[in-house]
Amino acid sequence: MAVDLRPTVDLRTPAQGRFNRWLKIGVVALSALISTLAVVSLKSSHDAFEQKAQVAAENLAATLQQTIDTEVLKVDTALQNVIVQVRPALSGTRLAERSFAEFVLAGQEALTPDLHGLRITDADGIVRVGTGVAADEHLDLSDREFFRLARDAKDGGLVISGPVLTRTDKRWVMVLARRLASSEGAFSGVVYAHMPIDHFQRILASVDVGPMGAVTLRTHSMQLVGRHVPSQTASLPVGTTNVSEVLVQAMQRDPRRGSFVATTALDGVERITAYRQVGNHPLLVLVGFDRATYFGLWRQQALLVGGLTAVVLIVLFGASTLVLRAWQLESVQRSALLREGRRNHGLLLTASDGLHVLTRDGMVVELSDLFASMLGYERNALIGRHVSTWDASIDQGVIQQWLQSFELGERRKFATRHRRSDGSLIDVEIHSAGVRIEDQELVFCSARDITARKQMERQLAASAQEIHDLYDNAPCGYHSLDANGIFVHINATQLSWLGYTRSEVVGKKHAFEFLTEQGRATFERNFPQIKANGSLDGVEIDLVCRDGSRRRVSINSSAVLDGQGNFLRSRTAVFDMTELHRTKEQLSKLSREQEAMLDNDMIGIARIRNREIVWKNPAMDRIFGYAPGEMIGLPTRRLHVDEETFAAEGAAAYPLLLQGGHYRRQLEMSRRDGQRIWIDSNGVIISGDTGESLWMFTDITPIKQAQAHVEHIAFHDGLTGLPNRLLLADRLQQGMAHAARNNRLLAACYLDLDGFKKVNDELGHAAGDLLLQEIARRLQASIRANDTVSRLGGDEFVLLMTELESRGECLAALARIQAEVGKSVQLRDGQEALVSASMGVAFYPGNGSDPDTLLRNADAAMYKAKRAGRNQFQLYD
Repeated sequence: MAVDLRPTVDLRTPAQGRFNRWLKIGVVALSALISTLAVVSLKSSHDAFEQKAQVAAENLAATLQQTIDTEVLKVDTALQNVIVQVRPALSGTRLAERSFAEFVLAGQEALTPDLHGLRITDADGIVRVGTGVAADEHLDLSDREFFRLARDAKDGGLVISGPVLTRTDKRWVMVLARRLASSEGAFSGVVYAHMPIDHFQRILASVDVGPMGAVTLRTHSMQLVGRHVPSQTASLPVGTTNVSEVLVQAMQRDPRRGSFVATTALDGVERITAYRQVGNHPLLVLVGFDRATYFGLWRQQALLVGGLTAVVLIVLFGASTLVLRAWQLESVQRSALLREGRRNHGLLLTASDGLHVLTRDGMVVELSDLFASMLGYERNALIGRHVSTWDASIDQGVIQQWLQSFELGERRKFATRHRRSDGSLIDVEIHSAGVRIEDQELVFCSARDITARKQMERQLAASAQEIHDLYDNAPCGYHSLDANGIFVHINATQLSWLGYTRSEVVGKKHAFEFLTEQGRATFERNFPQIKANGSLDGVEIDLVCRDGSRRRVSINSSAVLDGQGNFLRSRTAVFDMTELHRTKEQLSKLSREQEAMLDNDMIGIARIRNREIVWKNPAMDRIFGYAPGEMIGLPTRRLHVDEETFAAEGAAAYPLLLQGGHYRRQLEMSRRDGQRIWIDSNGVIISGDTGESLWMFTDITPIKQAQAHVEHIAFHDGLTGLPNRLLLADRLQQGMAHAARNNRLLAACYLDLDGFKKVNDELGHAAGDLLLQEIARRLQASIRANDTVSRLGGDEFVLLMTELESRGECLAALARIQAEVGKSVQLRDGQEALVSASMGVAFYPGNGSDPDTLLRNADAAMYKAKRAGRNQFQLYD
């Protein structure tokens, strides 16, 4: 349905000219205002992007310098520990024991795996001990700059060199060194460590700065230590000093920290760069974001804003033209209005926006070709259709109600979504106005496809959220304080440390509330300095958390100022130093424990390589009877009693040690004078590459002697020293088992002295004891080595004869024994005693298959001999 707007009279008046002029002036002014706002918005956005890039670079530089400072601190701690432990071993200005120094260096290298080498020179610069340096190797470092600097550093402070190419393996390293002085302060040499340049390169490569960003480590003299650009694979020569003039100027203003925008001299890429000094060391870290990449999102935003501004201006000029045309149409005659109506109809069909006209019922009465194309239809296919056909966001009833409520002359603007003919959805922005044409109330609508703009807005929102997430979830804490010390910003990381929510802290809590008394004093001393000087770095304090726990942190803070230089708020990065602080304390404790262990005089400690002693403590000299220094280089064969024991000990211990096991054994070893001692030895491997092991030796000879004495008392007769009843029972059990296995005889002979009571009564118990001791000696001398003589008590003895092939062997031995016992015994003071023996014999297995039966039958045979007249032996039958 078309609407005819042709007027019938000429309505032109002088007011029309004034209206035309004011309309043009208004359009030009409004256009200028819109353009100005767009330029200001883009300038503000550009400044915000640049500030965010600068803050991000500063934060990464602060984090990186903290990481590298921590690495340097670990190595410096190792150097100081070496100095503390080696100083007592100095003889004048020379090392007294190379092996002890090697042991100390090996311990520190094990605690600091990133070191390439740890060494000690003498006062002339000659390396005396260290990784990769043989005892006879002459390595002179007196010409090295780090040696001269460390030698002249009277305070013994840490010296860090520039990049150095090692002479032994031609590898680029940084050298960290400290002066070694005797207890009297005399210069004794230098303790130094190699930190590989590759180690720093790996740290730089872990920082994410985008494909064209750059992370660099230089010395204060601008020598290049390491550099990482993800998109560049070509390596730069270590030690080059080629830098931009802008960096040099920035360093002159503030050598510790700063930022700048410049074209990098090494690759010609323009970057936003921040730099930080590493602690108090002559090292500088630089973090740069590629300006072109970082401002890519801003350029998209600028294009969007510029495009939107152009569209707005086009719409503005188009709308003003339409208004002007409408005014003219109302003021001319109907014939002119008709001609203009036809002309406007042509404009409607070809307008740059999607124009369409609706009735109060929502039916389309006219539309432009662009609107039809926007929806993917032919123009005639939409004439007469309801607007709800393609509107995907608003219900038909709501559309109907909305159109009915439209007032004439009212203008409305809203966003919705339209469904195209292929089913896809587009975002549109509608400008609508209520008009009356030929007494019919219509709604004039201008639709603009804003799908691309909406996508850009969502991308901008996502980018903003990503930046916020980076801030909120950074591995370090961030916060800002106002001039009164009240929190105005704080990220989620620090809130999680403290145990509070953001609503509980921001605008309510003072920094004082999370500090110890010492921390509050530090805050009162340093916060005014931040407001006055603009920055503060490396202050360590303890944070008190909600649950009462404490967290050691390092504070780096800078001031945010307004245009007049007035303090607005602080901007602070908080780094968790709890584990590093704990590590320092553990290293200190370990150093004290090592000193206590080495000074121990009770337990011998030695390091053994290729079964030779390469280091020992003083207790080893005491235990094995050597003079100080004699045991260095001593083969451990000298400590073993014989070659067989030495070989067996090596075969048992070293395979277990090389598998990471622990070996312990008690054995007899030999002192320097040949005396044998019992040792409790305990060994563990300390180097799988060299096979070097650490052993502890404890002298347990008194314990073994006491043990042997107790065992002898338990199994032997106290008067004669012969085995007692307990030992006899054990040997009888073993003898019977052996006889059964080898089909041999065993004889148990019960012996009782005839006349012993008379000697005891007439000459006394002392004489009786001497008599028993002599009889025991004669009996022991009359038997074979594998036989046993036992005293059961009083004048009763038992002889145990093993490995008998016949009874005749036993009877012959008994005849010899009877003759020996019957000989006169000389006592004290010329006294003489004469006794005889009555003996009974039982044979295994014929006379008993168990010990008790065999002894009982032998006892019965002995009594048979006594009854038969004494001084004879009888067999059990």
